This record gives sequence, C-alpha cells and structure tokens, in this order.
Amino acid sequence: LAQNGKVFDVRLSRGDLRAAQQDIYEAFDSGEAPRRGFVYVAWCKKPQRIIYVGKATSTDRLNLAQHGKLAHATTNATLLSLLFPTQSKEEILLGVEASVIELVRCHTGKPPELNDRLEKVPGGSGQLRLKDLATFLINVGVNVDPQ
Repeated sequence: LAQNGKVFDVRLSRGDLRAAQQDIYEAFDSGEAPRRGFVYVAWCKKPQRIIYVGKATSTDRLNLAQHGKLAHATTNATLLSLLFPTQSKEEILLGVEASVIELVRCHTGKPPELNDRLEKVPGGSGQLRLKDLATFLINVGVNVDPQ
C-alpha cells in the first residue's frame, strides 16, 4: 500500500462475530482505521492459510454476520486484515483485491479457499511500455528480411 494506505488487523475468536464487529467499528470511530472502502483478508497465521479475500466499497458494507463467505471464513480464520488503499474508488479496490488473490495464487498454486471468482489484475504503466516494446519488436522482426 502506498504512503497513505493503511492496514488494520482484527484478531478473530472462532464464532464470536459480534466482538470482531465491535473491534472494527471502534477502530473506525477512533480514527485508527479510516472511514473509506477497503479490501479484507480472512486468514490464519499458523498454519498460514488465506481463506477469503473481498472488498467493501464503504464501511457500511462490513457486516460480518450478513456476508455469507466472509462469515464462513471468520469461523476458521484467526485474523481479519483490512487493507485501506490511498483511495477507495471502485477500480482501485478491485485492483487491490485482484492483486492480493493473484499473490496468494502465485504463492500457493491456488486462490484463497473460498474465492471462486478471480478478478483481473490491472496492468500498470510498466506493463504497457513492455507491451508497446514487444509490439515494436514483432513489427521490426516481421519487416526485416533475414537475407
């Protein structure tokens, strides 16, 4: 996360969603966690397991008991990490969510346990420059007579 991004971790006691929800709302009220959209990761530290990755476009969307996969994930997870990018535009949140899922997939060979839908990781400016260079080299190669 960039300079103004923030990560907030909540310890989960198996099955006690009210306590976790209260900790999260207290963090919002105290300013410890910013009131803007975020990406959440439900996971275990030991053994390391990433159970579910999702996003909330606003703090009003986080209701652990009413979000099926997140509620299920919190019964097995020991931590819930909230990742706050510097901005909470929909496309930024989608990009962070997709990037975290892809990092998990690259590290473990599979997506988080409860994620059945993979988002597309957005390309950056470096990727666009490499694509332009590749196109240029293909065009040069096609136009160059090897004799």
